[in-house]
Amino acid sequence: MVQLPDDADKATDKSQTALHCRPVLVREGRLRLQKLQFGKERRERVVELVLDERDTPLDLKLSVHTVQRGRVAEWPGHALTAVPAEHYNNLTMHTSNSDPASELSRAVEEYRAGGDLGVLLGELSRIAQGADIDALIAAVEPYRDVSEVAGPVYEHIVAARPTDARALVILATAYWLSGRGPDVVGELASRALSADERNRGAWHLWALTESELRARVSRWAHVAQRFPDDELARANLADNAASLASTEHDPEALQLAIRTYESLLETAHHPEQRAALDSALATLRAWKV
Repeated sequence: MVQLPDDADKATDKSQTALHCRPVLVREGRLRLQKLQFGKERRERVVELVLDERDTPLDLKLSVHTVQRGRVAEWPGHALTAVPAEHYNNLTMHTSNSDPASELSRAVEEYRAGGDLGVLLGELSRIAQGADIDALIAAVEPYRDVSEVAGPVYEHIVAARPTDARALVILATAYWLSGRGPDVVGELASRALSADERNRGAWHLWALTESELRARVSRWAHVAQRFPDDELARANLADNAASLASTEHDPEALQLAIRTYESLLETAHHPEQRAALDSALATLRAWKV
């Protein structure tokens, strides 16, 4: 079993006001770290990749939209209210002998057209119960970024394969995108790490779900040290360290943020990334804490 850092065992205040890995606080309107983009709007996404058992990166293609309670998620050509994860818990299953890929595609198309969540959940329940697990995984692959589809299906997959790290991470991601709090998502991430400590997506979720800022900085530092080439982890470390420096006037956190952004600048090639990093560093170096 993977040994997590000591802070994983500390009781922390899981306040709903501190759930998300927010962009760093803006001082005098000058620090616009949201301009740093590694892929798509990385602060609005949970993870950029999940690793399978062979440590092979998989592109999750997560939605660029933040899906939180009460927010609106966008389907192409159709707007729908983001679905709380508890709406698809404990579904009654029925059998189906049809091909899960075609059945799932049909169910999603009908959902796009009509937006009837209840019908979608019933169809997902029927399809999942009657499908072979491997076939079901392949069928839901195009919809992993759609929490109201991936969540119910991966609940069934995880129930059948409770130690499948990749499945646990995908379910945790669906829960997080649907507005589920850090406790249940963090528990799934910890289960995934126990099953496979190489799963980088699980480490990202483990760090992301820590609500206390200083402890979250510690977790991102651990992930960045474990995966030295992980730019997303280093960017999250820098963002959170800068927030800590700003909110608690912590000079050590400020130096950590500067060092981490400098390391990102060394490997940044895109002009917009370099410009944003240069701007962030200039602002951080001028801070007095």
